[in-house]
Amino acid sequence: MRYDYRASESGIGDIPPRLIIRAMLRIILWLHNNPTATPTPAQLFTKFKELVR
Repeated sequence: MRYDYRASESGIGDIPPRLIIRAMLRIILWLHNNPTATPTPAQLFTKFKELVR
């Protein structure tokens, strides 16, 4: 069974799911290692886009 990357409603359909999961885990680790950091959702999304680029 193949994953259809075009069937994405969020606009990130060209990114493999593995890469998305890895980027999310790196963001979680970054937040865990920086307990004083309180990024806004927009900052988190920007960081996510940097990681999957």
